[in-house]
Amino acid sequence: MEQAAALPFATRHLADLGAEVIRIQSHARSVGLLQDVHYFRNKKSVGLDLSKKEGRDVFRAIASKVDVVAHNFTPRVMRRFEIDYDQIKELNDNLIYCSVSGFGTTGPWKDRPLFGPGAEAMSGQNSMMGEPGSSTPGRPGTTTYADHVCGLYLLVAVLGALNDRAERPGPRHVDVSLYETGVAHIGTVVAERSMGAGRPVPIAGMEIDAADVAVVVQDIERWRRGCFAIAGTQVTSGPVWGGGVDSPWTASAIGEHNEEILRDIAGFEETAIRKLTQDGVIGQKELRFEMKPDPDPSLAIERGLLSRVDDRKSDWTQFKSIEVKSPWLRRSKLQRPPGRRVLEVAGSVAVAVAARQFVDLGWDVRRIGNRSTEYRWGESNGGGDAFLDYGKRLVNDSFESLVGSSDIVIGGTSVADVEGPSVVAVITGFGMSGAVDWDEDSVQAESGFMSLTGEYDQPPQRLPPWAAAMTGGVAAASLILAAYMESLSDRHGRTIDFALSDVLTGFTQSQVGRYAATGEVARREGKVKHGLRMVPTRQAYLYCAPGAVMNVPMEGVAMLTGEPRLAEPRFQTAEGRMQNWEEYSELMTNAFRSRSAKEWFDEAEKHHLTFALVQSVDDLYECPQLRARGTLVESDGYRFPVGGFRILQESPDA
Repeated sequence: MEQAAALPFATRHLADLGAEVIRIQSHARSVGLLQDVHYFRNKKSVGLDLSKKEGRDVFRAIASKVDVVAHNFTPRVMRRFEIDYDQIKELNDNLIYCSVSGFGTTGPWKDRPLFGPGAEAMSGQNSMMGEPGSSTPGRPGTTTYADHVCGLYLLVAVLGALNDRAERPGPRHVDVSLYETGVAHIGTVVAERSMGAGRPVPIAGMEIDAADVAVVVQDIERWRRGCFAIAGTQVTSGPVWGGGVDSPWTASAIGEHNEEILRDIAGFEETAIRKLTQDGVIGQKELRFEMKPDPDPSLAIERGLLSRVDDRKSDWTQFKSIEVKSPWLRRSKLQRPPGRRVLEVAGSVAVAVAARQFVDLGWDVRRIGNRSTEYRWGESNGGGDAFLDYGKRLVNDSFESLVGSSDIVIGGTSVADVEGPSVVAVITGFGMSGAVDWDEDSVQAESGFMSLTGEYDQPPQRLPPWAAAMTGGVAAASLILAAYMESLSDRHGRTIDFALSDVLTGFTQSQVGRYAATGEVARREGKVKHGLRMVPTRQAYLYCAPGAVMNVPMEGVAMLTGEPRLAEPRFQTAEGRMQNWEEYSELMTNAFRSRSAKEWFDEAEKHHLTFALVQSVDDLYECPQLRARGTLVESDGYRFPVGGFRILQESPDA
């Protein structure tokens, strides 16, 4: 039961790996212009009205027969519908139930709504981005960065729970929040700062060419790695790890597979299905995957991109003839029984992050060798290494003996020829056939993501610290788990050639699809500073989801601020707000300067508005939500996030 981006991003990867994924969505609600075709790829669709009791009964019937149930609504909504974890686990004693929410299922903020950009603000990431000395925090170049990061952590958790359930049956509750995955993603910075490292601030843009969407889409090597896939008539990003999609398809309607799912999985008779259809409990609604071309190419002209747009490839079928590599290479028969031991051959931060996910899943993780990493902020006081090594055993045994006793080996190119383990994962910046010399900045720049980040009239901006390494490491862990699970079934080893650049390229999938359909080269968002996404208050900034660039009703903002003019018709659309920019910005700024950001944050909850605090790293240590959930742990004097997901396991008889 999914909406927005975080959960659909995770389940799309499960579908690409071969899982049968059923997307449950209301057919009774309006369907806007859908540009994100990639979220629907390879999934079946059920149109279900959960506001009706019969709709909730149908949901329970489906949930009782599947392996995984996942939603990304607030706990309050699931309790009201009586389909939360405590209710559903009674129907399926071996269920993996996934709750994806803004702040988690416990704690004082558990029922608050939150979207991805708000999670970036809450987690402290925005305070590290933008131009040096700027009074306004920056943000990544897509509105789904935090959502996709959250989706990757969820993907690891689901695969880990499925693997664990094979040995230890029983229901499990996977609890993943946008806020905590955002905090986990800057764990090295949190750890460094906790021991007195300098406060992280934005640093200058780089003197480096940042590839844009037009460049990355026409990169043949990315097509060979499976970084892109053609779904319908549009090009969309493929799995972040490359390969694995043979013939992608997309459902054309909400509810396209109603009868199939209700009959074959939930066990409904034809007469019952017809009655549900007649009563509007299930239904269909056509999906329109369309692109809206940008009518103003002035920025493309200014950046010298117009010729590239005009000369774009019109026939994308040419790429279908490219032989796409599978996600992994199948190796010889395994000789040792399976276990749960990971060997990390120390190298990049990405390697360490991938191995760290197995710590959070309860595996025995051992590290050999030393990292020589220069962290962006602080005095290299060991905090970053403390975070990355938490829960691992640092050993000095011989490499051969460690490999012989390991099920998974993770490292750089030095482990490429290792034989014996179930999975050998080689993690590099651009793949083993790509550039040998790479670093964090080059991966960010050449992925296409950096061209979207920063102000439209300024150089590209760096993403939050170690964004490529952290994101790539979590994505690699999910693929390693999938490969390991396959090795258990056929008892053959797997070798993975993992390119970090493909991960961030996969985050630009909306922009890729838009370019393929319209020729529009995605650009950095104009008026981020002046769009009032970040609203100045009496003290600190408040992240305001409407800002000036989203078509959302302003009645709630008008009620919250006590400024009735904000509810006038001319301010109800992004176009209207921009056309009346001076008046709109004055009304908003004057209204919000009357209180502090924290006061507005608390007041917004009463109106069920999705506002967020623009926090710094220092704010995280005192956050009541993180404290209540025990998100930050202490180890050797450092404080840092314990992990990006939680798995509560129960025995079938609990």
